[in-house]
Amino acid sequence: MQLQRGRVRQPRSLDDLTPLEQAQLAVAGERYDGEALPAAARISHPDGDDDVMLSSLAVIELHDERGDLRFVAWTYCVDAGTVFAAGTTDAVADVIQFGLTCPDPALAAALAAAGLGG
Repeated sequence: MQLQRGRVRQPRSLDDLTPLEQAQLAVAGERYDGEALPAAARISHPDGDDDVMLSSLAVIELHDERGDLRFVAWTYCVDAGTVFAAGTTDAVADVIQFGLTCPDPALAAALAAAGLGG
């Protein structure tokens, strides 16, 4: 499997996210720190200051050889991330301290070749 990066976005507010993306952000945050918080709590703070997650938050589309969207990668907190199967909240891989964690070796190799982890 080969993956290519597609569109990359840097959402700055909850209004920049679809309902599915809000759900993905909530899942990604919980996988990161174990806290079950809604997307609104992950993307903004009452004091108006950006936290590390928001300041480095990016959403990266990953397409297969035919150009079909296969995965969506969220990167955050400078060295972390979560990869979801496209159109779902099913996490298939994580980036932890720049290292990729993925139970599927073929997918891990494709994600690494697309520049995720490492």
